[in-house]
Amino acid sequence: MVKFATTKVNGDKVVVCLDQVSYGDLLKHDISVLESLDLEELKANALMEFGANESDVLDALNGDGSVRGRKGLLTSLRQSVDGSNPDFHASVKTMPIDHPILGKVNFDSANDTIYVSGLIVSETMQEEGAVKTPKKEVKSGIVVQLKSWIEYTYQLKSCKYRTYKCSSTTEFVKE
Repeated sequence: MVKFATTKVNGDKVVVCLDQVSYGDLLKHDISVLESLDLEELKANALMEFGANESDVLDALNGDGSVRGRKGLLTSLRQSVDGSNPDFHASVKTMPIDHPILGKVNFDSANDTIYVSGLIVSETMQEEGAVKTPKKEVKSGIVVQLKSWIEYTYQLKSCKYRTYKCSSTTEFVKE
């Protein structure tokens, strides 16, 4: 695990503890969890919790994404594993480097920035930033709500994977 201080986009100063695990391994773990679910039990629970029908549950798991918001968790995870997920766009050109503490990380030489990724263990607020964005009411469709519920209920790990943008002068502590 690695611990470091950073500033988030909204200006919050936080101390982060990350477990630097392979994202691919997390994806494969989550796929195996979802593939081992009892579909009939999932449908019954989804009906009871949300009033979801069978089509909603099947879309939440295996939807092909041809309808906005109805791309399934398994579909997304599998596409991410094989690198074909059209929803992922790398916005910054980086190159992998060997960091003395972190091991392999992505580095943006134009901005002298390191991108540190891992499974979030904790994020502790040190100082609130000046930028306050009001929470807006979320009006997610039933399939999106189902996917969030499945992620939470079955403790999928890939949704806890984060990437932090850090200055190359950031102090990292291995724990």
